[in-house]
Amino acid sequence: MKKAFKFCTAILAVMAITVAPASGQMYKSLSVSPITASAADKTAYDWSGMLKKDDSWFNSSDAISVAEDILKYQNSDGGWKKVMEGNASGDWSKSTIDNEGTTSEIRFLARVYKQTGTEKYKNACLKAIDLLLKSQYDNGGWPQCFGLTNGYHIHITYNDDAMIHVLQIMREIASTSGDFTFVDENYANLANKSVEKGIRCILDTQITSQGVKTAWCQQHNEKTLKPDSARAYELPSICTGESVGIVNFLLSVKNPSNEIKESINSAILWMKKSQLDGIKIVEENGDKKVVQDVNASPVWARFYELDTNKPMFVDRDGSKHYDWSEISQERRTGYAWYGSWPNTLVKMNTLPIDDTEKTTYETAATTTVTTSSSLSKIIRGDSNNDGNVDISDVVALRRYLLNKSTYALSDEAIANSDVSGDGNGINAQDAVAIQQFIIGLTDSL
Repeated sequence: MKKAFKFCTAILAVMAITVAPASGQMYKSLSVSPITASAADKTAYDWSGMLKKDDSWFNSSDAISVAEDILKYQNSDGGWKKVMEGNASGDWSKSTIDNEGTTSEIRFLARVYKQTGTEKYKNACLKAIDLLLKSQYDNGGWPQCFGLTNGYHIHITYNDDAMIHVLQIMREIASTSGDFTFVDENYANLANKSVEKGIRCILDTQITSQGVKTAWCQQHNEKTLKPDSARAYELPSICTGESVGIVNFLLSVKNPSNEIKESINSAILWMKKSQLDGIKIVEENGDKKVVQDVNASPVWARFYELDTNKPMFVDRDGSKHYDWSEISQERRTGYAWYGSWPNTLVKMNTLPIDDTEKTTYETAATTTVTTSSSLSKIIRGDSNNDGNVDISDVVALRRYLLNKSTYALSDEAIANSDVSGDGNGINAQDAVAIQQFIIGLTDSL
């Protein structure tokens, strides 16, 4: 059943400022101005805006000036700080992939090299790629910051699409396409393995709640792969925005396996289940609040509690609340607690599962065929044959598909599970159909 809450996303306008870089050239002369990065008036380049420019721009004096600054501020390990030219200390003095750090500089250098052929830009780009390759965990994840041994910055980080940005670069390198047509076969092979490991990490970190796969947290423990904390107000939870980025990446995988398709289907089903209806956000006297509006578009909470799937809101002291109005005004207005991130994905149908593919969930197409004439009354979807249809049936069916000898089902249970009704046995599509029925996305089986 859909929850009766919702609100519209607030859009923050970021004001550009003009400062003089060490080179003496004013940023005012650039086509893209830097944006404010912190209260200390440190500036960051508008990477997103610059990287949208035509290829020819990357041979301009403006682009080359930026490329020279990139070389100047490159850390010894090959990466860059979050604010490239800033004077950060502690963890933030390290190279990072947070806020598109390092990945933006890599792309910029690659594009300048392709237009100018200047080797120093290529060499700096490859040095940064080397950092990404060697910093990938054996489990396939990447930390938020490099060169650290403790703290939340070493967690596998999906927050702000950090790991997804790395995987997008690795995929282009693996196919020597996009910004990276100049890389050699060795880099392509290394990047291909990196992408495979990264996808494996995504699949392994997908959160299972009450036996059903849902979505992902903003960060996962680098050892256990379980959801983990970051800042005080970022507790382990199921996170909507980052999960949308992950699903979109998985959707872009060519010839996806059944395991990838099931991961996508499960995440989208969770997003549909978690949709909030009937509310919107309003701003009033410098504050924000939720009001009822039956005509408002659907929205989602940023965080959902792991065990209950309740929207949750956390204050700077780490206290968890289920009512947005209970947290401090500073946190209420200073963080995106609601959004419309999955709005496009929830309109998708589930992906079809290839019954002939051997996967970790199925050992090819099942050959079990049972006729209803020899069985007692069939209860469609009752995979554990207890007389009810609930989430335990999805768990029972998935276990059976994983290992038929260990998690055997009776003939009655198998007949109940074949909800397609074609008599050709059961498969992962039946599990998806039962799950859709349980959470109210379909009216019958």
